[in-house]
Parts: sequence; C-alpha cells; structure tokens
Amino acid sequence: MTDAPRFDLPPELEQLLQQLRGRIRKYVLLEGVALTLAALAGLFWISFGLDHAWFAVSRLELPVWFRATFDVVVLSVVAFLVVSWVGLRLFRSFRLKALALVLERRFPQLDDRLVTAVELASGKSDGNSALSRAMMTKTIGDVAREASQLDLDQVFNPQPLRRALTGAIVLFASIGGLAIVNQPALATWKNSFLSLDSQYWQRRFELQVKVIAQPGDLVREFRDGNYKHPRGADLSLMIQVPDGKLVPETVQLKYRLADGRDRKSTRLNSSHIP
Repeated sequence: MTDAPRFDLPPELEQLLQQLRGRIRKYVLLEGVALTLAALAGLFWISFGLDHAWFAVSRLELPVWFRATFDVVVLSVVAFLVVSWVGLRLFRSFRLKALALVLERRFPQLDDRLVTAVELASGKSDGNSALSRAMMTKTIGDVAREASQLDLDQVFNPQPLRRALTGAIVLFASIGGLAIVNQPALATWKNSFLSLDSQYWQRRFELQVKVIAQPGDLVREFRDGNYKHPRGADLSLMIQVPDGKLVPETVQLKYRLADGRDRKSTRLNSSHIP
C-alpha cells in the first residue's frame, strides 16, 4: 500500500493564511485592550461617583476598608478581563485548516478548494492515480491564483472594534477633561483610592472641640470622641477654628451620655466660636 501523495502548499497561499493569522491576533489585541481600558475607566467613574455621593450624604470620607476592598476588586476584574479578552484569545492556536475555513465562509467562490489545498499539503488525500494527482495540482493552482486577489479586510467586522475603541477613547478623554477642568477633584480621588488616606476631603470649615475642666480651667482633649466627666458637674467646651478655615454661621452639636440612652443636640451660632 502506497502512501497518499503529499503536495506543497503554494507560497502565496501560506503567506495569505499567515497574514490572516497575524491580522486576527492584531484585531483581538486591539479589541481586548480597548475593552479592558474602557472597563477600567468605567470603574474609575463608579468609584468617583460613590465617593462624592457618600460625602454629600454623610460629610465623611469613605471607610478605608471599603476603598481598599474596591481597589482589590478592580485589580481582580482587570486581571480577569486581560486574561479572558486578550490572553486566551490572542494565544489561541490558529491552525491552517481553521484559517482556511474562515476564508471559505467569507468567500464562497473558493468552493472548498482552499481547505482541500491545505488538507493535501498535510497529506490527507485518497487519490493516488495520475489523473487524481493532476486534478489536485490544478485545484491548488487555481485556488492560489484566486486567493491572491482576496481582500482580507472583508473578513473582519469593524463595528465591535470601532465601538470598543470609541468607548475607551471617550471614557479616558472624560477623565482627561476632569483633570483639566477640576484637578482638585482628581487629586481627592487619588488620595482616596490610591493613597488610601484616612482624611482626604478638603473642608472649608473645621472645628476643634476641647473641654475646660475644673478646677484650674485645664484643657482636656476628647479621645475617640469620648470624655469622662463627673456626674452632675457643669461641662464647659472650648470651640476653636484653625487658621485658614472659615467660621460657620451655625453649628449643630450632637452628644450622648455614656449609657447611650440620652441623645441630645444644641445649636450654636458664630458668636459662640472664637
């Protein structure tokens, strides 16, 4: 039993398939990177919005643990997207037969002859007669001439790549616009989610509250918002405004006793604050 005849794949066909492989990988790389960057920019705006919304409601910074957890989630999401959208697709094995099938589906006029040529080059043939070999040689020659005229641009759908690139450009342009128009806001976000500062919002108003203890008018500090005061004795507070800060017109002072059951509040105006 003789071995099946083996035909060499014409250089123009091999070059065409190699070119298609390279363009597929370029397309996948560009789309994957663009989608990942768009997702990263989207996560930036989510964190930016959360920070501003929380401060508008509570006038406090987001907890450090929350911001640190958010950073870990962002890194995990970006790593997953890079692996799934770039790595796994970019390093797939694009066999010549699979590439030929892609061209056959896009260009029906090839009529399975390109796949046949690739299979013949791999030795997959049942024809051993002189007539069969002559027909196979003619088939390979014909498809090589037709393949040289194919436009590989028609293989790709430009819309997904265009949308991904547009999304990434628009989102990053918006971040660049924020950096130009409102650089302090971007610096606040950096201190919040990158530096993880415990206090990062710049406030125009700030009060320092201390206790005037008796006897002797001794100045005592609050420790973690708590101060032990003798039961039944008057409580005198010293409220000061640090240099560079504005004096508020009114202040609402809220407090509670040690047992936590008696919550009270009082209002002060600017005349009470030196």
